[in-house]
Amino acid sequence: MSEILGPYRYVETAKGDQAPWYVMPFDRHGNLQAPRSRELLLDALRAGDFTDVVLFSHGWNNDWDAAMGRYEDFIGGFTKLRIDHNLEVRDGYRPLLVGIIWPGTALVMPWEKPPRFGFLPPFLAPGADPSPDSRVAPDTDPRVRLRAEQAGEDDRMEERRMIEDIAAGLPRHDLARFYELLDEPGGLEHNMAIELAEILIKLGEGHEEIPAAPATAADMVEAWKQALLQFPTKPSDGVDVDVDGEEDRTGEDRTTGGGLGDTQVMGILKKLDPRELIRLCTVWQMKDRAGVVGSQGVAPLLAGILDAESSIRVHVVGHSYGSKVVMSAISAAPLSRQVASALLLQPAVSCFCFAEDAHKGEPGGFRVALERISLPVMTTFSRHDASLRKFFHLAVRRKSDIGETGLLGGAQSRHAALGGYGPEGLVADELGQAAMRPVGETYDLSNRATRGERVLAIEAHDAISGHGDVSNKHTWWALYDLMASS
Repeated sequence: MSEILGPYRYVETAKGDQAPWYVMPFDRHGNLQAPRSRELLLDALRAGDFTDVVLFSHGWNNDWDAAMGRYEDFIGGFTKLRIDHNLEVRDGYRPLLVGIIWPGTALVMPWEKPPRFGFLPPFLAPGADPSPDSRVAPDTDPRVRLRAEQAGEDDRMEERRMIEDIAAGLPRHDLARFYELLDEPGGLEHNMAIELAEILIKLGEGHEEIPAAPATAADMVEAWKQALLQFPTKPSDGVDVDVDGEEDRTGEDRTTGGGLGDTQVMGILKKLDPRELIRLCTVWQMKDRAGVVGSQGVAPLLAGILDAESSIRVHVVGHSYGSKVVMSAISAAPLSRQVASALLLQPAVSCFCFAEDAHKGEPGGFRVALERISLPVMTTFSRHDASLRKFFHLAVRRKSDIGETGLLGGAQSRHAALGGYGPEGLVADELGQAAMRPVGETYDLSNRATRGERVLAIEAHDAISGHGDVSNKHTWWALYDLMASS
């Protein structure tokens, strides 16, 4: 690949200065693909011309344009906020920006569109009129038929890409049986499901840098069944999929879906569609990849940035699985000095990741990071994030998913997402809580740090309307308040 040397581009700050924006691409194993740009970045920091570094990590956007678009939107919004509200940071403020690019997924994740585990009738398709009078039977409205045909073709293309990506990571001697199981008429009996799961588990092998116990085939099949019970792939009488509704605050897994009768339950559990297990596997695959990229690739980059110039404040921002990237980087090894601040936007990690006791005396995998960050870690959660409220705890059910202990050991507990429910398991004085603040209303971060707060849980129900709604005036203000408080 051709390497961009030095800054990817320059962006104009609120004061009209030019801030360099470096892009650091990593492969799935955490190998930096632009080593010379890294050295130029560190040389620029050593020259002492900068006061702040802001390091961003996107979530599951594998596409370069999509990831860069998210960064541009956030950076532009932050700058506009400062201009519109005449927000000063500090004398001599000169930022340098770093955008992490990592292969966050090979395809659209289940929660980036109407979920595969649920049923979205044609009249509830995006852009459709939801009024009762507009609900036309699919066989009488050509628009509905066309929309359904296009959706079906999109699903088939996505499915092919998904299967090809999974197959590329499997041992050659498993491929024939892999395709036989996928092509099994009528779905898989339990013993065949276990066999397919045993093949798919091999995708996680070879990552010795993550010493957590891997999932078992039984783990995978059980997670598969629970997801299908909760959100059947096909519509059933009495099943009402409410993607915006509330869910129990404890994050406990439910074992039956609403309205499913015994006959339907037995039918789901008797024959299983192998493609749903493939989809579940991609959720694990990308989550693990975020940890690998963070601990193996971003961690040494972060350490180099901190070592380059001791007066520079370093701020990290992560969205979704990008939160796992940045927190894995901070947690991987001791740092020469503290990171100034961390902003986690709808993090797709365990709600017990900071816990003193994630389970049976073992701390959450990111608890060690709390002493490596100067200000309290600011983390948002929203009841409107259906991805993390409804689906996350069904997909990530391995021992290593609980408490995010994949880097630091193995522990067990509930499977709820931090971005769906907020943090759990912290000592009382360590946890602060606040509703998401409007522009101009400070979070009082310095005083919170003095009081011993290490995590600030931001209730964002009124500010974040969905999993991807993380670039708005509330989140820009949150970053500004962190930077101004450092």
